Amino acid sequence: MFIRVALISGVLIVTALLAYVANKLGLLIPFTLIVGLLVATAIIAPFADNLGKKLGKKRISWFGLRPRTTATIATIGSSWVIMFLTLTVLLVVAAPLRNALFRYESDLKSLTQDVESAKTDLRTARTDLKTAQQAVSGLQTKADTLQTNLVKYQGSALKSQAQARKYQQQAQDFQGKAQDAQKSLLGARRGEQSAKRGAQAALLTARNAQASTREALIAAQNAHSQQLIAQAEQVAAQKALTATQNSLRINRERLSFAQKRLVAAQKRLKTAEVSAERQIVSAGKQVVLSQKQLVKAQGEVDQAQQNAEKAKQEVEQERAKLADLRNRAIKAVDVLDQYAAQFEFGNILLPVDQTLAERRFDGNLSPDEISRELHIIADSARLTASKIFDNKKLDFVVGVTIADKSGGITEFNEDETIEFYSKIISAANQTVSGRLVSASNYPSNTPRVIARFVFVPIRTIYIARQNIAEATIDTNKSESAIFGRLQRLVETARVNAVKNGANPPIPPEIPLPLDSNTPQPETQHFFDGDTGPKMFEALRAVQKYDHPVKVRIVAARDLDSAEPLQIRFIVGDQTQ
Repeated sequence: MFIRVALISGVLIVTALLAYVANKLGLLIPFTLIVGLLVATAIIAPFADNLGKKLGKKRISWFGLRPRTTATIATIGSSWVIMFLTLTVLLVVAAPLRNALFRYESDLKSLTQDVESAKTDLRTARTDLKTAQQAVSGLQTKADTLQTNLVKYQGSALKSQAQARKYQQQAQDFQGKAQDAQKSLLGARRGEQSAKRGAQAALLTARNAQASTREALIAAQNAHSQQLIAQAEQVAAQKALTATQNSLRINRERLSFAQKRLVAAQKRLKTAEVSAERQIVSAGKQVVLSQKQLVKAQGEVDQAQQNAEKAKQEVEQERAKLADLRNRAIKAVDVLDQYAAQFEFGNILLPVDQTLAERRFDGNLSPDEISRELHIIADSARLTASKIFDNKKLDFVVGVTIADKSGGITEFNEDETIEFYSKIISAANQTVSGRLVSASNYPSNTPRVIARFVFVPIRTIYIARQNIAEATIDTNKSESAIFGRLQRLVETARVNAVKNGANPPIPPEIPLPLDSNTPQPETQHFFDGDTGPKMFEALRAVQKYDHPVKVRIVAARDLDSAEPLQIRFIVGDQTQ
């Protein structure tokens, strides 16, 4: 008896250990089937043996058969009944076993189709990734060329500015020379006036001398007529005449010398005027030339600056295109990672960057208040993750990893992470949306989920009825073509809103897309739930027109950067 109890206990313990190992390895269903068959066999063997013995002892005969044959048939039939009842109980109790037995072929066919579709999408994504990488390489080369041209234009601008300063200095020198020439001309004119005044004084002296001569001649004539009377005065008169003639000769010589000086002064004045005029004309020409050169140099500087600004704009545009291509390449890599994760792990229950919890923080909160709110977010995210994985026990980790300048890595646990972000948010003094999102793709059998904090500044990006996107739609197209055009217009509105700063959270109920026909999560969560019905209303409004009509998407109300977009369709002059 003791041996039987020990044997049964050992069997139960081994069975429990095997069940635990099978559960860890994900082999619970095959283990259940094997154990069920073993139990059924253990029941069938002694029961059938005892039944055969009893029927053999009683020598019962069915349908005129021999007792031994009757016992064999009864034993086989009872074994079949027990086996059927065991399988029935297993199929009723274990739904996975029932699905594995009756839906294996259909599930295998569906899974094969999904795998082939995923492989096709994977090849397409790899081709797109290769094309994007080639485009990124070409744009990087073009950006380098534009950067080189920008440096060249900046050097030309500096040379033009130096040449302009040189021409300006020459113009200032020529203006100084012109001022010196004007001063020389003024001095020459003053000398001319002084010479004129000297000549006038000499002329006045000569005229006085001529008057004295005339008077002397008159006196001589009077003396000659009165020679007999004034014989004694003849000698004196003769002397006076000689003296007067000498004085007249001297005065004439002085007058001639003064006239010569005047002529020389006039010649010098004329020469000085001509020279000054030439210098002034030359200086004026030099000034005009310098001004032209200065204007030309200034134009070259302006042109160089315009070229530099244009080059900067082209560089910025190319950088924006490069950043967009990089983002697309990153998204393509993320898609590849998602498909790879699906191939490796199976279903993805929690995709990357899915929001597990979200809360808004005012800019005037203290670090302690922010810390309490962040702990609430962490607890809420932990509960959400547990619900996503059907209340499975998970190792939920909240942390942050920071790389310093030397290449070292510093990891923070949940409390250190919350303290770190509390100080940053409090110091920023700005209203933000705090989110706890998944750090990677997590399949259904993952034992650990890592989450990270994301903070989005909250600001108004659109006011009510502000235009977001518009397009002209041809109403002669089919209904599906018009609706596809409206879908592309909505996607354009999403892209424009992202460029303007829109970043709403991804709610937990959004699943991971399994094929290319399923909208991406960022499209699903970006708009509110009324966008779909509004699109159909816009479709009906467009179909009322018999000519191309303009359709605009505007903000339904004032929208901030951390909420789903609420939009309106305006078809022609009609508001939807």
